[in-house]
Amino acid sequence: METKERILRESLKLFSNKGYSGTSMNEIAETIGIKKPSLYFHFKSKKEIFRTLFDEVVKDHLTEVKKLLRRIESLSEREKLYGFFKGYLKYFKESEYVEFWNRMYYFPPVEFKEEIYEKTAEVEEHMKSQLELIIKDGIKNKEIKKDDSKKLLTSYYYMLLGFMLSLNDYKGKSINEDVDRCMEVFWDVVKNEGD
Repeated sequence: METKERILRESLKLFSNKGYSGTSMNEIAETIGIKKPSLYFHFKSKKEIFRTLFDEVVKDHLTEVKKLLRRIESLSEREKLYGFFKGYLKYFKESEYVEFWNRMYYFPPVEFKEEIYEKTAEVEEHMKSQLELIIKDGIKNKEIKKDDSKKLLTSYYYMLLGFMLSLNDYKGKSINEDVDRCMEVFWDVVKNEGD
């Protein structure tokens, strides 16, 4: 692994565990086993390392959402909503970026706070707009009852968010049974009665 990539990987761990303010350039250099001047050869500042990582995290998230949407595109709307839900939780559970994302969102460095919230809102809106299209298609195809798509999306999205925030409760246990139950209840509420 190249030095620049090692710097990013180790910084990701340090920022995730200690936060932006709790991590120093000295510590990053020591963790990698290089001298501080060598670190500055690759990155001008801790700020630049952070920005690079944050951009990487956002890009990874958008890429994963696109891949997930492609994988489910041939399914029925019910299966799409279920497939996206499970696939997104799997990504969120396994991604190396989740701890970093959570730390930076809930405890943002003051100098990046607005930027983080802005970018997070963009990412969230992109995902929500894609999910709303699935719901609208379901309404159009009469698979989902005629209702306000934003209202249905809000229920779906916050159910997903609840599971994301509860993932630590499932360490070593399967989340699938609970997801199945909740998705069944959600579907009972949104399905077209003709189903």
